[in-house]
Amino acid sequence: CMSGEDSVVESGHRGCIKPRGAGGFTLIELIVTLVIAVVLLTIAIPSFSNMLARQRLRAAAEQVRADLTLARTEAIKRNASVTVNFTRTSAETWCYGLSLNASCNCTATTGSTVCFLDVDAANNPLRRVVSSDQYRGVVLDAAVTAITFSPVRSTLANRSISFTAVNRTARVITANM
Repeated sequence: CMSGEDSVVESGHRGCIKPRGAGGFTLIELIVTLVIAVVLLTIAIPSFSNMLARQRLRAAAEQVRADLTLARTEAIKRNASVTVNFTRTSAETWCYGLSLNASCNCTATTGSTVCFLDVDAANNPLRRVVSSDQYRGVVLDAAVTAITFSPVRSTLANRSISFTAVNRTARVITANM
């Protein structure tokens, strides 16, 4: 027996007597714990969902900002105009693609309208497209259709790209410098 427990011999068997109450949780204790857990989850899940939606909104805006920077850099590096074409097929279904082809279509996977900047070893275009599938619940403002960066000092027109999710808006603003 462990220290503090009494030793007893009954009918020739030696055993330990456990102190009363050392057996575990009662049913009442388990039910109270479950009720508290359910209440906490009921409060936390909507907050967590909103936080995820806000994070997707922020990530979509950051991705556009990074791709606009890439398009500007590529226009200067290649000494050719680079266009970022936006397509919105419904409120939550959108995409955009970067290309040297001003009329590229981000929904195209083959043909002359594929959005790409580079080709692979077999001369196949490497698509450069971002879609709403990556940012579920984020809505793209319909006002923007294309942004073209020219190679000369990478000039462009002032534009604003807006995304909305969970009653919040994130904007990426381009300015001619």
